[in-house]
Amino acid sequence: MNLSKLITLHGINSVLADTKNRYKSVERLGKVDLQPASVACVIPCYNCADTLLRAVQSVLVQSEPVHEIILVDDCSTDETPKLIERLTLEDSRIVALRMTTNGGPSRARNVGWNHAKSKFIAFLDSDDSWHDQKVELQLQLYRAVPDLAITGHVALVDGEVKGPKRYTLSDAELHAHTRSISRRSLLVRNPWSTPTVMLRRDLPFRFDEDQREAEDFLLWAQILMSDRVGLRLELPLALLYKPRYGAGGLSGNLWKMEKGELLSFRKLWNSRHITSAEYCFAYLLSLAKYMKRRIRSKHQ
Repeated sequence: MNLSKLITLHGINSVLADTKNRYKSVERLGKVDLQPASVACVIPCYNCADTLLRAVQSVLVQSEPVHEIILVDDCSTDETPKLIERLTLEDSRIVALRMTTNGGPSRARNVGWNHAKSKFIAFLDSDDSWHDQKVELQLQLYRAVPDLAITGHVALVDGEVKGPKRYTLSDAELHAHTRSISRRSLLVRNPWSTPTVMLRRDLPFRFDEDQREAEDFLLWAQILMSDRVGLRLELPLALLYKPRYGAGGLSGNLWKMEKGELLSFRKLWNSRHITSAEYCFAYLLSLAKYMKRRIRSKHQ
C-alpha cells in the first residue's frame, strides 16, 4: 500500500494533524503527483578545500540522482576554486559559480537557488554530507503530498549513533516517520538544520542576506507561516561534522546565534507573520534556552 492510499484510507489528520486547520492547501493533499521531479543541490563554498569533496561525493551517490550540483564559491582564498574547477570537469551536473565579493552563506545560497532550473532545491554545507537515500525519501513525500512546500529531516553530528546504511521502508513505515510542523512548535524550536532541507524552487522567499545567524530559521518560518505546508522526516539523513553548539564556525558563538534568533522573531513580528503575543512568548523562551546553554557550556 502506497503513501497516497494511506492518506485516503486514514484521512489527512493522520498525516498532518497539526496543520489541518492552518493550511489552505491541505484539502488537496490526497492527489498524488507522479511526474518526474528534478532536484538541484546548492553548496556555498568558502575555504573548504579539505571537506568539499566529501560533501559533493555524498550528492553524486544518491539513489535518486540529483540533476544539478551548484557550487557557489564565496571568494575563497585557499585551493577551493581549483578543486571546484576540477569537479566541474568530472561530472557535467556540477556547475561552478563565483561571487565577486564575499557575501556570506545566505547570499551564496540565494545565488545558487536563483541559478537553478530544477523543480526542487536542496541545501548542503561544504563540511557536511548526506545519506545516500536522502533525495529519494524526500521526493517520495513530495510525490504523495503535491502541495508540500518544504521538508527536512533529522541530522546527526559525527560521532553520534547513526542510522542504518540502507533504509528498506514501506510507504506505511515512511508515513509513520513523518510529522507536520505546527506554528507553535516552530516558535519553540528550529525544526531543521540547513543541510536537511528540500524546498520548491518557485517559492517567493529567499535567505535574508543581511543576517548571518539564524537566517535559515527565518526563512523556514516565513514559508510555514504563509499558509504553506512543511513536513519533518524523523530519519537521520544528514551528517554534520561540527558540533551544533561547539567550537568553530558560526555555531560556536552562542550569543551571536542568540541575537540572530531574536532578530528573526523581531522580523517575523514586523512582517506580521506572528502576533505580539507569539513574539513575546518566543522571545522570552529563546532567552531562557540561551541561559541554559550558557550554564551547560560552562560545565563542559
